[in-house]
Amino acid sequence: MPPVITDCPSDIQVFVELGATTTRVFWSIPTATDISGVVRLITRSHAPGSFFPIGRTVVTYIFADIGGSTAVCEFAVIVTTEGSIPPVISGCPSDIQVLIELGTPTGRAFWVIPTATGISGVVSLLNQPQQPGDSFPNGRTVVTYIFADNSGSTSVCEFAVIVTTVDTTPPEIIECPSDISVLFEFGAPTVQVFWAIPTATDISGVAELINQSQQPGDFFPPGVTEVIYIFEDSSGNRADCQFAVIAITEGPMSPVITDCPSNIQVFVELGATTTRVFWPIPTVLDIFGDVALVERTQAPGSFFPIGRTVVTYIFADSSGSTAVCEFAVIVTTEDTVPPNIVNCPVMIGRTVELGIPGLIISWEVPTATDISGTSMLASESNRPNTFYPIGVTQVVYTFRDASGNEAVCAFSIVISIVDTTPPAIMQCPGIDAPDVLEIVELGTTSAIVTFTEPSATDLSNAVTTSSTCNSGDRFPIRPVWYNAMQIRDLAPNSMVNPGGQDRYYFFPSWHTPH
Repeated sequence: MPPVITDCPSDIQVFVELGATTTRVFWSIPTATDISGVVRLITRSHAPGSFFPIGRTVVTYIFADIGGSTAVCEFAVIVTTEGSIPPVISGCPSDIQVLIELGTPTGRAFWVIPTATGISGVVSLLNQPQQPGDSFPNGRTVVTYIFADNSGSTSVCEFAVIVTTVDTTPPEIIECPSDISVLFEFGAPTVQVFWAIPTATDISGVAELINQSQQPGDFFPPGVTEVIYIFEDSSGNRADCQFAVIAITEGPMSPVITDCPSNIQVFVELGATTTRVFWPIPTVLDIFGDVALVERTQAPGSFFPIGRTVVTYIFADSSGSTAVCEFAVIVTTEDTVPPNIVNCPVMIGRTVELGIPGLIISWEVPTATDISGTSMLASESNRPNTFYPIGVTQVVYTFRDASGNEAVCAFSIVISIVDTTPPAIMQCPGIDAPDVLEIVELGTTSAIVTFTEPSATDLSNAVTTSSTCNSGDRFPIRPVWYNAMQIRDLAPNSMVNPGGQDRYYFFPSWHTPH
């Protein structure tokens, strides 16, 4: 079997300022273990602290054991500028390990399909990868989901389905003897018993006899002796052949009980008071052949309370000899139910004006109850009434009961930018600059007029200008009012503030004859 990798990082999302080309990224170095006890890192594509460019870069670690078997840890480092926040993926699966029996060509893998949310509210799946429940061949297959929002920003969920063959089928035993009953003279200490030695086959082609408790031709004392043959294949799977040699003297002797159950351990969920328990009914052999069950404290299928209850069977033959089978039913409570979370918030969405770095966000802190009566908050990633920056912040609460069962409340805080402030105009004639006056000769009907055109500034640092008249245009000789200028900022083209702000300014211009 290949090495087993622990702590392989998930994909890492890093945001940098608009204009930056690289950034340093850190992660916890994955490790690996192997059944051989020796495993080494043979290659890695990047080290923690390396610089990564804008975009998606795959980081690879490859481990190998002394037999040459390898295991791969792969994850992506996704560097994105703050100007284009990609969709946020939820529920991206970790690598999935599928074990199939030796000789099986494929294995089916199941997972929960990941989802994604975007700041624009519109996210689509660009590709159609493999589906949960599909069959995968032996080896490593990468499954990729690519999500995109309507601005073209993308996020990738990538994980591997690793199909490995294992041999869990024990050897098949051929001709395991049935129980052997032997009569011999009363007073003799032992009797010699013979049988045919069992054999075994296995799917791997190798099944060895590793232990046998007795040999054919051995001498057995009066009573019941269990004979055991144990076979093992190359993967360590074992199968045993068990039968009893029952040596009975031809004189006074008690019945011999076979198949008396061992103690039975049963677990029930916390809060239950009883449970039904089943077992195979013990049987008995006797030299006279006429043995009866004279007493039984409980029957298979009876209800048992929490704690330890002793079950007793008593058998007797026609000579009055008795035999007792006694075993315990032990019922123990366990808690496997996680806490129940109350008031887990859904996604919190807020908007801020362009230029404001973030907001103080509040919410009702979730709580949890548990069947055990004890449930505590094990960890919280963030707290309410705290300042949160622009972008997406993932908040996670983890609750744990006294038995270690955990429940998680997770939600996102999404703070988006809007621009509602119109541009500021400077040097507009007739408003914050003098009107334009042009004097011409008597009889002239029009003239070319020049003037200083107004300008504008905006928080977004981007302003577009349009006007009905420009400096250098020809104007008629009469007082006129012109719808001179429309100024618009870039908010109409912004995803966070559709609609924008317009301002119209009017200033007078006239020609006076000489």
